Amino acid sequence: MNKETISGKYMAWFAEFGTRPASVTAFCKKNKISETDFYLFFPSFEALEADILSGFAEQVWKALNEQDSFRDFSFQEKVLAYFFAFTEKLAENRSFLNTWAAAHPDPAAVIKRMHRFRKAFIKVADEMVNPAIAGGELSDRKFLNRIYPEALWLNLLLVFGYWFRDQSAGFEDTDALIEKSVQLTMELFGRNTLDKAVDLGKFLIGKAL
Repeated sequence: MNKETISGKYMAWFAEFGTRPASVTAFCKKNKISETDFYLFFPSFEALEADILSGFAEQVWKALNEQDSFRDFSFQEKVLAYFFAFTEKLAENRSFLNTWAAAHPDPAAVIKRMHRFRKAFIKVADEMVNPAIAGGELSDRKFLNRIYPEALWLNLLLVFGYWFRDQSAGFEDTDALIEKSVQLTMELFGRNTLDKAVDLGKFLIGKAL
């Protein structure tokens, strides 16, 4: 038994019943999994759900890096390619995600609390940001460089939340949101815009002390 098998059976449960299992015991009994094996990989259903989403994040990044042309993309092109590929991955699993979202009043808020998923995406973001800083595409702001991956995480949450509500053909509205939101994020990363915001923050902090 491995975690991928357990994750697959969990997604199949949602497809069949449209809701989270009543308990780990009920889930394991139906799928002939020992509870020991389940808890070996996941302390809870919440951790299992986060692992499924973090798996999506990692799989998309791995697939993109297997494309020779991707290595020559600019920072902005890599971010766009990742966001588009990630929403395609979501679409491949729309049935599971729809039933999962229906079981949560605010799926975007739940996703925001998924630290394992966030950690997986931040690792991806770092692998886009660090070469961009080294190559001069992004300004090296020293201790403020953490702003870059955190901003991309917020951008992903915006896209993710919108995707759940998107009823347009081929999720074309989500595609448009990706284009516009990433462009805005890149503008905020620009030398003048972000530095002015930092300077304003320093000024306000100085006045408050």
